[in-house]
Amino acid sequence: MHYVVSDIHNDYQKFCKLLKMIEFSKEDKLFILGDLFDRSDYNPNPVDLYFKVMELGDNCSMIRGNHDEWLAAYIFKFYQIPEWKRRKTEPYQYNTFRCLTRRLVEVDVQNLARQILT
Repeated sequence: MHYVVSDIHNDYQKFCKLLKMIEFSKEDKLFILGDLFDRSDYNPNPVDLYFKVMELGDNCSMIRGNHDEWLAAYIFKFYQIPEWKRRKTEPYQYNTFRCLTRRLVEVDVQNLARQILT
């Protein structure tokens, strides 16, 4: 079976409920049509959401949305700045970057950005 979803916006719990509700299996294919990240102020969990999508492997294809694009661009911009200047950098407009950097090391955050852009 093929499934299409969009605008998950950092909601790991709802995403997991969706997978359970449709009884997603290894024979199924999920297409995420953008905006996996950003905008959620209610229980945002971009780290676990990212790992869940990666866990689905070839059974999941993602088309980058505008929020995903913005996040990846900010990550690359932030880590190109010398570390001593980063505190003065304009913060990312959503809580996603802050959530990511609380749980992931720099290389993993950058890998996430690369994954978004592929």
